[in-house]
Amino acid sequence: MASLNLTLTDHLDQFLRDQVAAGRYQDAEEVVRAGLRPLEQQEREDAAILQAMAAEGFSAIDRGEGVVLGGEQELADFIAHIGRRAARSIAHGAGTP
Repeated sequence: MASLNLTLTDHLDQFLRDQVAAGRYQDAEEVVRAGLRPLEQQEREDAAILQAMAAEGFSAIDRGEGVVLGGEQELADFIAHIGRRAARSIAHGAGTP
């Protein structure tokens, strides 16, 4: 198992110590691992959503439903729209928008 040296804020350090003192975890390493598990799961879910969105986009292109953009500003606006759509999907936990 890898070793890692962390610097925590006073607040997080106290929270970690409180968790161990309360008997919820045996040591600091268990607290950190427990905190990383939901982050890892969220990363997997976010990746799945983005993959689904990409598959949807490629399917639309294959069906001839692509978008023709007329210049840099239109491209920038379209990218912003897609970013907002992805953010909403991720925030709501949806698989596809």
